[in-house]
Amino acid sequence: MSTSHYSSRPAQTDKILSAWLTNPHNPANELKKRRLYAAIWMLAGGILLMLDAVAVRFFATDAVEVLVLAALTAPTGLFVILAGLEARK
Repeated sequence: MSTSHYSSRPAQTDKILSAWLTNPHNPANELKKRRLYAAIWMLAGGILLMLDAVAVRFFATDAVEVLVLAALTAPTGLFVILAGLEARK
């Protein structure tokens, strides 16, 4: 028998190890990083929506101005939150 039969090489049927051998980046770290970025996007969207509410409260004097400010600013916060949700996938 050759010495290769006694080596500690793992079996090739191990899916986790074979995936790691083909892609040396740690997939768990990539997932954590993606979730962190998604959380940051969602936090930024929430802050934008709160700042929009503050702007509407202090700068709008009638219902028309409230609607115009909300129509101009709220979609940005919603789009940022949707980007964060999409990044979690």
